[in-house]
Amino acid sequence: MQPRKKRERPALWLSMLLFFSIMFLVPSPSAHAGFLQKLSELPADFDKMKQQYEETRQSLEDAKRQSDAMQQQLQAENESLRQQNEQLLQRIDQWEQKDVEAKLQEKLQFRRIMITVFTGIGLVLLYIIMTRVLRIFVWRRTMK
Repeated sequence: MQPRKKRERPALWLSMLLFFSIMFLVPSPSAHAGFLQKLSELPADFDKMKQQYEETRQSLEDAKRQSDAMQQQLQAENESLRQQNEQLLQRIDQWEQKDVEAKLQEKLQFRRIMITVFTGIGLVLLYIIMTRVLRIFVWRRTMK
């Protein structure tokens, strides 16, 4: 078992040596000059961003208020137009009803005129027939 432990030790030493050599040979990132200055600029940038956020939020609220006002105005206009539409529909219904009544009156008047014309023609024909019949009766009586 001894020889096996001896073999493991050099492998351990080799891996440690490789690790440390890589650690020292690979360049580490260098610190940037002005890092502290950038850190001190962050609050100013943060304040700018906060101010921009507030301005954006305010403009969004203004836009929402304008949108709400426009929506209310459009709803009021829509209601007004709906009422006008109802009034126009009522007028159209009244005109249609008057038109139907006028056509009915025209038909009744035409019917009365036709009845009057046919009655007149009938009376004239009856007069002609009656005069012929009376002439025949008078002629027969005078012949006897």
